[in-house]
Amino acid sequence: MSIYPAIRLPFIVSESWRSSMRVDTVPVLMRSRSEAVRFLAKRDLLDEEDGDGRSLWELPAARRLVSKQRRDGSWKYPSHKAFQRAYDTYQTYLTLGDLVEKYSFNRGSDAVRSAVDYIFSSQTDEGDIRGIYGPQYSPNYTAAMTEIAIKAGFAGDPRIEKALDWVFGMRQNDGGWAIPIRTVGMGYYESLSVPGPIQPDRRKRFSHLITGIVLRAFAAHERWRDKEEILKAAGLLVSRFFKSDVYTDRRSPLNWEAVSYPFHWTDILSSLDTVSRLGITSSDRNVKKGLEWMHAMQKPSGYFGMKLLAHAREPDIDEWIVLAASRVFKSLA
Repeated sequence: MSIYPAIRLPFIVSESWRSSMRVDTVPVLMRSRSEAVRFLAKRDLLDEEDGDGRSLWELPAARRLVSKQRRDGSWKYPSHKAFQRAYDTYQTYLTLGDLVEKYSFNRGSDAVRSAVDYIFSSQTDEGDIRGIYGPQYSPNYTAAMTEIAIKAGFAGDPRIEKALDWVFGMRQNDGGWAIPIRTVGMGYYESLSVPGPIQPDRRKRFSHLITGIVLRAFAAHERWRDKEEILKAAGLLVSRFFKSDVYTDRRSPLNWEAVSYPFHWTDILSSLDTVSRLGITSSDRNVKKGLEWMHAMQKPSGYFGMKLLAHAREPDIDEWIVLAASRVFKSLA
């Protein structure tokens, strides 16, 4: 049963984003024990913090992450997998996401440069990053890994352009994205025995799960975010808020309500963040519906009563969600 409120609480778009929330989140964030949360709140919400955040690189949590990086630039996936290198690439992407999103790491860091090199060592001549789905295409993981590299300062890197060109060319006829093997009705394990990548059936409908992930990469890139096709895809994404996906992966509408930070799957928080970067405003009725839901989920403490994804259980995660939600309200409300 959806926790989207049957009776919506009052929500008024205000000139002040802080007064658009049920409770002002700035005091909550300023009391955080995490120096990174406090720094980013001052920088992104109050426009007070100077500098590029390099002071965060020396925080104990950031140093612990970097200390586990291997000589080839990767981080090891914690359990053994049949496609071990692909899953090491996946773990490298996850860890790089923590460094970039939480501690403001960028290409000035040796650890970041070597991690990006490791990830893109799996880039094919076509432009996609392959391996997570064995020999099959993965527009979602290609885009997700590219997004983090863009945010780390690699937007002008030829590998980034090659990846985005490939992802852009993988659109369905309706303008959104889907996992190609799903469009032909094939399961993951069945597809592993197919020697080459299966082409998508572009006549099939888009998946909002995949489209939301893909759009994060385009929204992060200045040259791509204003393209007409990207804005059209954003309209498709918001039209599916709180609805079931058309494919089997994370199909339930309840998945809109399960969040994480850094963003991973497509949920209401990550989607609102994405469309705000693409210039869509709260005048869109679906965007306003998403903001109303987030407004209703805020507790008197200032925190948000959103369900967390299973992997999003690290210390201070509630405050990272508050920070991400506050950015959305500042951009949209």
